[in-house]
Formats: sequence, structure tokens, C-alpha cells
Amino acid sequence: MFPAIALCPKPIIASVHGATLGGGSGLVAAVDIALAVESASFGFTEVRLGVIAAVISPWIVAGIGAGRAREYMLTGERFSAATAFGIGLVHSVAPDLPALDRRIYEKIESTLSVAPGAIAWTKTLIAEAEKKPFDESIEYAVHTLAEARMTEEGQSGMAAFLERRSRP
Repeated sequence: MFPAIALCPKPIIASVHGATLGGGSGLVAAVDIALAVESASFGFTEVRLGVIAAVISPWIVAGIGAGRAREYMLTGERFSAATAFGIGLVHSVAPDLPALDRRIYEKIESTLSVAPGAIAWTKTLIAEAEKKPFDESIEYAVHTLAEARMTEEGQSGMAAFLERRSRP
């Protein structure tokens, strides 16, 4: 499931409420955009069961960094939505479910207003930037931009920009 999220050409948005533990928190680390309600709780609790968070570890480390991953994966402790926001596991925290729903719909509207091909290219670009050395990442980005500009979507988008009109 985790590679499917990473390879999905569409943005994956998570609406998080309640206890999100173990693989649930790993899933939050894997999505593109995660929004949580203030009362949500998180934890990489596998060590409390005598097992390890192996399957989700690449997404956790990529999402919150190795230092924070050590802290929370080694202790198995639960943490709040505010902490999840502070360490970069979630991107926004809402005070209640209605506010969370509004933020989710705002994100959905934002993603629906951009070019779908550009979203797919961008997800791939980010994935490549994460795994390539910096110099190779720059070269890949320049090459990818040139390819994206040559697509029909890229051509019409650039024409709209130059003509100061909305993208078709």
C-alpha cells in the first residue's frame, strides 16, 4: 500500500482524527498532505508490542527525519496532534472535526485547480529529489522540467501564463 501511495499520480490527502497508532501513523507519514484534528493522537507503538516498525520506517524517516524517528520509534510513546505538526508528520491541525472537514475540502479544491499532469510530474520529482545526490537532483529537475514543458498540458499552461489568462 505504501508504494502505491508514493506512485499514485494524484495527491493523497489524509484526514486524521482519533488514535492513529503504529501503521496508522506510518500511513500518515506516507501521504502527500496530512491534516489532523487537535484531539488526534499518534505513535509508532510497535516496540511496545515487541516488534519493530519495519514496513513504515522509510516513510517515517523521510517524513520526520532520523532524529525524531529515533525518539518516537524507540520509545513507542504516544504524542499529540500539536507535536505531530511540530515534527512535520501532519501539515495542519484543526480545532474540531467541522474545521478539519473545511480544511480538507480547501486542500481538495486547491488540488483540483491545478494541472493533473503537473501534479504527477511533481510527485515523481519530489521522490527523485529525496533519493538522488544533490547535483544529480538538479540535473534531473532541469531535464524533467524540459519534458514537462513539451507536453500538451505544459504548452497550454505556459501559453496561458504568457497571455496572462487562466489555465484552460
